[in-house]
Amino acid sequence: MLSEKIVTLLLLLLISIFTTLSFHNKSCQKSIYLSHEESLTLTLAQQAIKTLKRVDINNASRYTLTKLPGIGPKSAERIIAYRSSHNGFASKEELLNIKGIGAKKYGAIKDRVEVDVPE
Repeated sequence: MLSEKIVTLLLLLLISIFTTLSFHNKSCQKSIYLSHEESLTLTLAQQAIKTLKRVDINNASRYTLTKLPGIGPKSAERIIAYRSSHNGFASKEELLNIKGIGAKKYGAIKDRVEVDVPE
């Protein structure tokens, strides 16, 4: 009788452990589902990056900016923040005002960026 209770308790413990692990595994998995429209937009953006030599820093998305040499997600965010707070860039040289973009990095990207000044 005592051994039956121990076996029952062990089975319940095992079931609860497996249930917890299964739930944790499902909640930790990161699945990305893109809609057809998002997928198409991403594909078009990738094609544009391949075919275009220059990126308009007044209109480029974060994703597009990260395709420039030496520009990672943080630098892209800083470019967008600067653009927003200064009503856009008047010249590409203004990139030098952004933390993390010095003369060397600017030299690497200056021929790949342009500024479309809003009217």
